Parts: sequence; C-alpha cells; structure tokens
Amino acid sequence: MADFLLELLCEEIPARMQQSAITQLCEGLKKYASEAHITYDAIHGYVTPRRLCMHIEGLPLLLPDQTIERKGPKVNAPAAAIDGFCASVQMERSALDVRTVGKEDVYFVTIHQKGKALSELLPTWVETLLAAFHWQKSMRWADYDHAWVRPMQSILCLLDHAVLPVRFGHLVAGKTTRGHRFMSDGELIINHPHEYKAALAAANVMVDAVERKAFIATRADEIAKAHGLSIKPDAGLLDEVTGLVEYPVPLMGTFDNAYLALPPEVLVLEMRHHQKYFALMDAQGKIAPHFITIANLEAHDGGAKIIAGNQRVLRARLDDGAFYWEQDKKKSLDQWSHDLSSMMFHKNLGMMDARVQRIVRLADYLAPHDATITRAAQLCKADLVTGMVGEFPELQGIMGRYYALAQGEAAEVADAIRDHYLPVGAHDSAPTALISAMIALADKVDYLVSLFAAGEAPTGSKDPFALRRTALGIIKIIRAHPDLKHMSLLDMIDHALNGLPPMAHPLNDSATTIYNFITERLKVMLKDEGIRYDVLEAITHRHKTSIMPIVEYSHILTEIIASDAGAAFIASYKRAYNIVRKAGLAEDHAPIDERLLQQEEERDLYHVLTALGSNEDMETDYRAAWHALYPITEPLNRFFDKVLVNVEDEQLRTNRLQMLAHVRWLVHLRAQCDLLEG
Repeated sequence: MADFLLELLCEEIPARMQQSAITQLCEGLKKYASEAHITYDAIHGYVTPRRLCMHIEGLPLLLPDQTIERKGPKVNAPAAAIDGFCASVQMERSALDVRTVGKEDVYFVTIHQKGKALSELLPTWVETLLAAFHWQKSMRWADYDHAWVRPMQSILCLLDHAVLPVRFGHLVAGKTTRGHRFMSDGELIINHPHEYKAALAAANVMVDAVERKAFIATRADEIAKAHGLSIKPDAGLLDEVTGLVEYPVPLMGTFDNAYLALPPEVLVLEMRHHQKYFALMDAQGKIAPHFITIANLEAHDGGAKIIAGNQRVLRARLDDGAFYWEQDKKKSLDQWSHDLSSMMFHKNLGMMDARVQRIVRLADYLAPHDATITRAAQLCKADLVTGMVGEFPELQGIMGRYYALAQGEAAEVADAIRDHYLPVGAHDSAPTALISAMIALADKVDYLVSLFAAGEAPTGSKDPFALRRTALGIIKIIRAHPDLKHMSLLDMIDHALNGLPPMAHPLNDSATTIYNFITERLKVMLKDEGIRYDVLEAITHRHKTSIMPIVEYSHILTEIIASDAGAAFIASYKRAYNIVRKAGLAEDHAPIDERLLQQEEERDLYHVLTALGSNEDMETDYRAAWHALYPITEPLNRFFDKVLVNVEDEQLRTNRLQMLAHVRWLVHLRAQCDLLEG
C-alpha cells in the first residue's frame, strides 16, 4: 500500500477561506477515488496561512482489473446506430453479444480493462482539481494565465518516494517545500509523505489547524490563569487567529487602567476587531487591563518588542474610542435623532427619521398613550449617527443604551434601545422585557412591511434585505410574550402599510400577502418542532390574523389526532365531510328541522349537536373545544350504520345532510380538517 502527499505553497491565504479550501481539495480527491473504486485507510487535510496539504494513507499502487458490460442498440436498430456503438467500443459487429431483453434482441459487449497504475491517474486528477478550484476571490500574477487565491510558489507531490509530474501553470511539482517564513532557512526535502508533518514541525510550522487551535487555546488560558485572569470566550476569534499563524506564540500585554472607563463592549471590539486580541476578565467577570495577542514567531527577546508594539497600537485605538465616547456624549440623543434626517433608509422610503416616526406610530398602536414606550421608540435609532457607531456598526443599540443612561433616561428606555434589534440571528432570543419586545416588534414590522411595499420582497434564493430573517424575528418576539398572544398581526401590518409615505415604486403587496409571508416562515419553524405539514395547513386555513393561535393550536391538534378518541372522531368527521361535499352543500350550516327526524339514531345525533353550541371555549381552551366534540363520535357512527341519507324524499334528504354539515361546521370552526392526510 502507498501514501500520497500534495502540498500547495503560496502567499498568505485569508483565514476565512482556509477551511473551505482544504475541504474542497480533499472532497475532490475523494470523489475521484470513489469513481475509480479506490479504497484507502485515511485522508488528512492540513491548512496554514501559506499552504494547503493533503495526505492519503493506504492507497493501492495498482488498480484492479475491471470487467465492464455495456448495453447497445437493438439488433433491428438502424445500421448507423449499430455502427456508432461498435465504433465507441472499438469492436466489430460480429464480436458483439446478443441477448434477449423482454421480447427484443439487444446487442451487449463485455469489456475487460486492465487495472491502471495509480501514478498514472493522480496527476490528471490533481491538475483537473486545481484548474477548476473555486475561491471566493482569486488573482493572477506576473504574466501567467492561471489564477489562485494568492501567488502560488511551489507544489510538492509524492506517491511514496516518487515525485508525480503535476503541473499548474508555470509550476511543476517536486519534492521540496519551505518551512516558517522567518524561523526556517532554505528548502526542505521531503522523501516520503510520512516525513512531512515532522519535517515541517522541525521547520517551525504546525501544519494541523486542529492542533494549532488547541495549542493557542491551551497556552493562552495558561498565561491568563497565571495572572489570575480568564479569557473572554470568543470562538470566532480563535478560529481566525488559528488561520493567521503557522507557529503560534501567545503573549500578554497591558493597557492603562484609565481606559476601563469606556464601555466594555468598546474595549472588546477595539481589541478584537482591529487587533485580533483576546480580551481578559478579572475574577468578577469584568474586563481587565490586559490582552493576549498571538504572535507568529518565537522572538529572541521573549516577545518584549512585539508586546510593546501591540500595546502602542492598542493605545492609539483606545484613544480613538475615548474620543468618540466623550464627543458623542456632548449631544443628547434627541439632538442625534434630528441628524437621522440626513441618513437614507431606502430610496423609495425616505430618510431614517421618517422610519423612526413610523416605529413610534406602531409602538403607540401596541401600547396607546404609554409614555415610556413612546420615548424608547423616539430614541431607538439615535445612536446610528454617532461617531462610535459610525466606527463600530456592531455597537448600534449598545451605545444608544449607554448614552441614554448618561443623559438620565429611564432604565427601561435605555434597555429597549439596546435590545430592540433582537433577535438578530437564528439562535438569538427575543427581548425579555415587554417594552423592549414591543419596540423590537414595531421596528421589525415596519422594516418588513415598508421594504415589501418598496418592491424588495425576496425572490427565490435572493433576500438582500434579510426579510426572511426579519419575519422569523417577528415570530420569536410574539411567541416569547404572552401579552402579545391575542394581537392581530394582520391588523398591525395593515396599520403599518397605512403609515407609509408616497413612494416612487407602486405598492405591490397587501397586508394579507405580507402576513402570509410571515406564516410561511412560521410553518418552517413549526415543522422543525415536529408538526406535520397537513396539520399546519388545517390550522392556517382557519386562523388568518394572528400567529399565536397557529402555534398553540397546531401543537394541540397534533396531540388530538395522535390520541385514540381524537383519531376516531376525525375518521367519523371525514366520512360526514365526504358525504356533504359530494352533495354540494356550501361551507355553512342551515337549521335542522327536528320535526323531520324519523329514526332514533337521527334524534340521538341531533340532541348531541344541539347540546354543543358552536364556538364555546375556543379562545380560552382550544383543547377543551376539541374534547367537547368527542361525544359526537358514537351517535354519528350509529347514524351512518342505521340511517340512509340519500333517500328520495328531498326534504328528508336535505335535513339529514344538514346534520352532517353541522358536524363539518363545528370541526371547521377549529381547523380545516379535510386537509389532514389519512
């Protein structure tokens, strides 16, 4: 068995592209191996800022012989078709086999292929992969025609001890590579794939990203703990710095205590965003005046100059943050709000100040004459034009809260300014405070409705304004707050549409269209929670203004149809439904004439139906409203067994159909159960 090694050495690969690149390389070779029916023991993918590497262990040097059977045309097919098949398999017609398939005689050919040497196949596979390799961004260099993410410097390609003649543009594979850019001299000769990892380690390159990441996390944690500190968790930053270094050396630096007067979010972002530093926390969980940076070399002075340089750069960054902090506080949020008139929201929807006015209007719709909610709505976007948020858009809302508290606003108002952007991502929760939730709902409904009206509705896979995510946010907010349970989302959407300004783009969408867009997102969410699609269709067909009934009722209906009593009732209902549907009765119910009831089974069913009423307990207890229908099952089944509906007497027939239509009506008040499967 043999080992295969491929290394592509180039200039620095952006960290965000590294993992997808090594996955693409490995999966490409896996695909070729699978198509050739080649097995192997293991495949390893390594990536650093300067190299992609793949090591496959346990490959066969020679592929097994293969017997391939190909089916040709029918014997009575046109001569041109038969001759074409013979040419494709390079055989005379007399050498073809004839077999009977069904009632037809068909030509077949059996081809015996001698197994090829793996060394013949691998170069072609690799060259094809490299030629078609996809990068988010690529470049050409010098006067070469080929493109790569960054200029490629060399190719190392070995099958055991043999160099495979892989070519990529002007480069031809060899058996040499290079170690660390600054901590290794000259070329490294790799004689066998098994030597590669150790040889690179000796040349101060840690090629395995998993090992590199674990080393950074462990060593940084050790340094922090040695000073009584802990690292502020940041998985994204850990992944990023892993892709920035080949020889990681964590170093700890400090900054002046005076900067701790800045909001902690500012400190963390200044360190993380620009400098890729890990923030440190003290025993109380507060930001400490220390950081950890990851150097890419072992310095002779133990990293003293590196630390000093990083501290100097961070000091300048923090000075900028302190400047914005002090300057922003010189104006009140009301003054900043006036500046929103210069910030465009959308070409057809005007400026951001007009959007704030619409949010205030929707907030008042949710909580009329509530001064706290109105105040929060008025200030919720004010920080967008501050210097700090201009520098760090990630701090929108967060800085608004700090500025609100600094000018003496109520804590509820400040928290609502911060939290009204929630939920942002798929895994975020809705705001916990009701005031914050109402501002968040007003914000998201206005955003969704106004952009729909401006012609920006998602199409296919395109959703540049993230309106699907906005719809999910609306759903999460309503689900998280019982106080919003009975709110008519349809009416709120209609209210939002009525508040929009005249636009250059005609209004394309009604409130119902936008509401249905939200309920489609809700269906996806509930399907992930285990609700069947037909159950969702049955519920949404009858409940078309609010989403919380859809959530609650779909779970209850799922429980109902899974129970013995519920399943028995639904089966009887469906029988009644099919009879009245075939009879052409409209979706309503007419009075039942008690005088026309002739049989005991008719009278029993009639008394049960009249005792039920109509919509009793529907809003307060949906489960009980279903359970109330269960007494219908037995008399309805007896009715089916003993009573002939389709009699010649038209009055009698119509009366009996009306009893069954009454059953349908009672059920459809709860859900459109004819849409249920089974």
